[in-house]
Amino acid sequence: MANECWYNRCSYNYIWYLQPKITYGAEVWYIPPHISPGKTKWTGSLTALHKLQKIQRIAVLAIARAMRSTPSDTLHVQVGILPMELILKKLCQRSVLRLSLLPNTNPAAYLVQDAQQYPDKYRTFATSIHIHYCLFPINPYKVEKIPPIAPRHNGNVKVEITRDQYKAVDIEDTDLLEWRVYMDGLKKNNILGAAAVLYKG
Repeated sequence: MANECWYNRCSYNYIWYLQPKITYGAEVWYIPPHISPGKTKWTGSLTALHKLQKIQRIAVLAIARAMRSTPSDTLHVQVGILPMELILKKLCQRSVLRLSLLPNTNPAAYLVQDAQQYPDKYRTFATSIHIHYCLFPINPYKVEKIPPIAPRHNGNVKVEITRDQYKAVDIEDTDLLEWRVYMDGLKKNNILGAAAVLYKG
């Protein structure tokens, strides 16, 4: 029971904290390994995949507390984590599906439709969008679009920007709005950070 709780907690931390960091932007820079028509060799981001597999194996070994000679397939089953090649493939397929959901008013919708209609048009200088649509043949014309919805409010919105903390407190005392949003920003070591909090009443 203790080992099961350990697996669940560590797997949760890996999936929700570490995995998004090492696969950030995979829809742009990663191409799933595949064999192009008329060729016999595998093409794609093989080098990047092997490096990420090494990183994931270190994490899975630590979670499972197993010996270094344990096969990776057994470790993935034990801790409940997908292999890295399936994780990256899932991210790319999800990106293709999300691009197919864009309405025609979105500027990227034209690129998506062009990549799906003319897959051989950019054979020499193909982008990740064209390659992913060749690997995951999702027709954007057969996918239900999600129209953009404008936010609705009653117009009772008041915006105050203050540089002084005490002045913001004075404004809060005299403010009678039902909803309040507090935002703050910080810049340190050329890194920007921001936070927002929503209050009612």
